Amino acid sequence: MKKRSTLIIILLLAADIFFLAVSFIFGYYVKYGPPWVSGVYPLFLLERYSRNLLFAVFATISVFNFFSLYSKNQNRDAVDEAASVAGAVTVSSLIFFIISLIYREIVISRRVIFAAWGLSIILIAAFRIIVIRIRRWLFLKGVGVAKVLIIGDPAQKAGLVKRITEHPEMGLRIVGQMDYIQERIDQQFYSKLRETLSFGRVDRIIFACSLADSTAVMKLIEVCEVSRAEFQFVPRVLDIIESRISSDEIVGVPLITVKEIKLYGLNALLKRTFDLAASFLAVLLFAPIFAVIAVLIKLDSKGAVFFMQKRVGENGKEFHLFKFRSMVEGADAQKSLMADRNEADGPIFKMRRDPRVTRIGGLLRRFSLDELPQIFNVLLGQMSLVGPRPPLPQEVKEYNEWHWKRLRVLAGMTGLWQVSGRSELSFEEMVKLDIYYIENWSLWLDIKILLKTIPVVLSSKGAY
Repeated sequence: MKKRSTLIIILLLAADIFFLAVSFIFGYYVKYGPPWVSGVYPLFLLERYSRNLLFAVFATISVFNFFSLYSKNQNRDAVDEAASVAGAVTVSSLIFFIISLIYREIVISRRVIFAAWGLSIILIAAFRIIVIRIRRWLFLKGVGVAKVLIIGDPAQKAGLVKRITEHPEMGLRIVGQMDYIQERIDQQFYSKLRETLSFGRVDRIIFACSLADSTAVMKLIEVCEVSRAEFQFVPRVLDIIESRISSDEIVGVPLITVKEIKLYGLNALLKRTFDLAASFLAVLLFAPIFAVIAVLIKLDSKGAVFFMQKRVGENGKEFHLFKFRSMVEGADAQKSLMADRNEADGPIFKMRRDPRVTRIGGLLRRFSLDELPQIFNVLLGQMSLVGPRPPLPQEVKEYNEWHWKRLRVLAGMTGLWQVSGRSELSFEEMVKLDIYYIENWSLWLDIKILLKTIPVVLSSKGAY
């Protein structure tokens, strides 16, 4: 498994070097014309500018390594990989450009750098995306998968096993499970674990237990390190805020500070500006679709085109959420009669085959078109394009104290949990993803979630 990962890294490294050389040659011809015009051919260019090219390749590969583009344990999707490549090539191009201004021995046109920058992003990102697709296809065939041992609390472990089993394209195959109940952990447990790992049947251990103490976790990590098995764990809710923790000291007293969440102040203004610009553009683009959907709803069943529902938004403030009507008129009044048919856990209500849904409503829900009017909630400042989904007031009444964290920011039309499984996720998993989003917000994270929403919506997986 590790040898195969090393071979893939070597392949990526060789491909990157090749595409960087091709991009450099392309940049030269953009400025000076093709070989039959400039009279300069690729081999001559490589010989004449070998020092510049070697420096450019070295700088770029170093930056790629900094961006973790040669990590052995990569599970990036196409959007993440393309973004990382674009960022790494941009940074390395800027470095090369600045150094070329300082050191006159490195003489190269800005037009050459710019053209090489654009083509190298396209070529390298495209190749890496193809590699990702091939690897996932091989994983589906059982080739190159990592053998995984799941250790954890029986309830948490069951959810993790279900998710891994449902997604074989991620390259994980469960070869064993061990229950971890804190009161029953003894030397026999660790002896059994060492015996399992000693046969080389396990590449990775995934630990899922919220109640385990730090000493027990460190003992597990030590056992894994000795057996050269990778150790991963499912974070607790408190682990997610680690990015906001900083250390300090006052008159010799050590202090740990939990900083303000990122979605306040200037970041909140930046996010709001992006929301306004993008939603205004969306209204212009989707206006014809709005008109068609409105006509279809009126032709399909009696009732209004739009449906307004009271939801809970930022800091517990209630607002009316806009949707295209996808159910029969008076559907809310029937909900209490169907409580025993709820298929979701926690305080939310979900049904795969809800009899209240109309024919057009089913189509709208399948592709999330019923959610489009929420663009107006975004324009009104009641919602954001990306964020936790706004719950119903009766759902909030059943929240535990830590669930309220997801109401600290504006609700969103889409979010991290929607692009990570939608209705297939449990309520607890959904809340953890929302909290992770709040703790790790960035404008790029919003853009990435919006890009990932497109294929999720088109596939209609987990939508009901």
